[in-house]
Amino acid sequence: MEENSMVTSINNFQSVYDDYFKALTQYMMAEYVENHEYKFTHPTLFDLSIELIASFYSLPEDIRNRLLLLNFEAFLHCNNQIDFFSFRIFLSKKNRFQKLVTIAERVDAELKCATLFIEQGVFEEYGKQPLPNHDFYKEHYINTNLFKEIQIESQSTEETVHISDNQDKIMHSETNTISEGSPENKNIFSVYNESLKKGEEVITNTNNFVDKFKYSIILFKDIFKLFN
Repeated sequence: MEENSMVTSINNFQSVYDDYFKALTQYMMAEYVENHEYKFTHPTLFDLSIELIASFYSLPEDIRNRLLLLNFEAFLHCNNQIDFFSFRIFLSKKNRFQKLVTIAERVDAELKCATLFIEQGVFEEYGKQPLPNHDFYKEHYINTNLFKEIQIESQSTEETVHISDNQDKIMHSETNTISEGSPENKNIFSVYNESLKKGEEVITNTNNFVDKFKYSIILFKDIFKLFN
């Protein structure tokens, strides 16, 4: 592939990816906002997911391989309403949307790196880079492969379908320490709904793609603090 063609394929992919992640962020918000307009569907997300897959395979093989090392595979398995609905439940249940944001940031940086290799005429060296290791500075290794985590979660769910009545009662008791009618509970959910409303307005009105990521992280962190 010629240099100009490679740069064009990267730019096309970046454009689709930006639109896709913006739509995914909007779709994720519906999991936390009551009566959200994207609760069950989204006008562009599903078509964009198909475009993303096609544009991914238009990239040079070395770039595709690098992106897969960054866990980009997590974005390649949902292209319809049913799968995205299940994916959203998983991300919400496990508090993993921030991990998707991390992947998106790394993908963005990798595309810039690949473009620079091409512009400097040294793309033949691009595939010789060391394997990505984002845990080198951590005391204990943490598995960051989101797709594997989804697979493990699916297997675990299948193996623990039946829960005893006693276990169910205990879990219900623990998660309802504050009664629904208590002032404290009403206050928590009042703050919760207000935070979501304000957060969604900020994200919707922000045009910069990276800033949308950052606001999403801040919003979700603040929400989860209410219940800790």
